[in-house]
Amino acid sequence: MRILGIDPGTRIAGYGLVDLYDDGRVSGLAAGVWRFDAELPLAARLASLAVELVRVIELYKPQAVCVEQAFVAQNIRSALFLGHARGVVLAHSHQNGLEVFELAPTAVKKAVLAHGRSSKDAIAQALSSLLGVSFAGLPHDASDALGIAYAHALRERIARARGQTVNDMVLEEKKKSVDKKRAGGTRWATVETDSRNQRTGKVGFERFLQTAGIKK
Repeated sequence: MRILGIDPGTRIAGYGLVDLYDDGRVSGLAAGVWRFDAELPLAARLASLAVELVRVIELYKPQAVCVEQAFVAQNIRSALFLGHARGVVLAHSHQNGLEVFELAPTAVKKAVLAHGRSSKDAIAQALSSLLGVSFAGLPHDASDALGIAYAHALRERIARARGQTVNDMVLEEKKKSVDKKRAGGTRWATVETDSRNQRTGKVGFERFLQTAGIKK
């Protein structure tokens, strides 16, 4: 399975490709960036992004594309521009017959270096070692994109081992997360109910805070 990772942007965007083999091996294929003239109108830059994306799809023929999930940025203008770029990638990938997936940024870092606070330099160095791809002279957009592709390949490998699709596995994980949150809510309600039955005021709620390690 060939996977294309995209780090979208309206001034510079990264791409990276990996191959996932039937025996579970993952190898790096290519990585690079697209640069767009910042003086051009946004619409022109988005059009260029679409053209370059389709060109890479036609050249390497991946079966899936993966991008990071949207996040709330401090700079609202940057977040809006990123949203436009993500929309271009998602729409054109789907239009070209690719399966489209999204990953949390922390999931990408954990896949490469086992924790979610790795620096971009550390990610690039680890990927160079793991996949044999050189990022010399390339900005982090390229290594970020290859990291996204690599992380999805690992997720695909886990899903195959479980006899699932990635989508089924993601839905199952979401259900477990929801069930866990509901269990926490039930525990809170039970403690408060016990306190009312014992007519002890806020003792039950205080016990909950203490158990959860929360200071009043």
